[in-house]
Amino acid sequence: MSSFLEAKNIAAGYRNRAVISGCSLVVEPQQAVALVGRNGAGKTTLVSAISGRLPLMEGTLQFEGTDIGGQPAYKRSRLGIAHVPQGREVFAKLSVHENLTIASRPDATAEEWEFIFDLFPVLKERLEQKAGTLSGGEQQMLVIARAILIRAKLMILDEPSLGLAPKVVETLFEQIKLLRERLNIGLLLVEQQTRWIWEAGIVDQIYVLGEGTIVTSGSPSTLNEKTIERSYLGTIDADG
Repeated sequence: MSSFLEAKNIAAGYRNRAVISGCSLVVEPQQAVALVGRNGAGKTTLVSAISGRLPLMEGTLQFEGTDIGGQPAYKRSRLGIAHVPQGREVFAKLSVHENLTIASRPDATAEEWEFIFDLFPVLKERLEQKAGTLSGGEQQMLVIARAILIRAKLMILDEPSLGLAPKVVETLFEQIKLLRERLNIGLLLVEQQTRWIWEAGIVDQIYVLGEGTIVTSGSPSTLNEKTIERSYLGTIDADG
């Protein structure tokens, strides 16, 4: 039986220079997987290769048993892979409502809209407000809501805590935990601030990326922050 998402020995990068190579990871159905690593390790490059924002240089990529390694990003999105990028990327001059409408499917139901407003009530309060005037936390909620409206089966969240105050991050991760429970979707969560991996309590598996390749992996119960930091420095082998 094939995995929900399976990347095998993939390489990707920019201008014909590989930033990551030999990277393999698996996300099972409804599983939450964290990808951690220090700044510059290649985390964003890896998830961009998975979502189709970057082409594969090597390796294979399967989603629900289908080879998607050669498919463009929009086709992967139609299959249910939603990439919530680092930096949030809202349409700043459009309203919150317009940002959501652009992302929603033509047959979006009232129940789907009510779900996102129940999850993120501040968005309902700010429907006519320009997205560029929202706070950082509110913009993060907006881009996650857009991913929900495209009916994501796998949501890739690239450093959702970046630039946000700790209290805002705490609230955001509570909302991410709730959406996972209620929608039964898979999550691939990129984080540099590893404390949130344990405090949020939503992750089933952790992959550690160091210098462009996966250096170790395990469950939150078998890995800890100190082990991960040692992985960054290359002082442990792949077996821990």
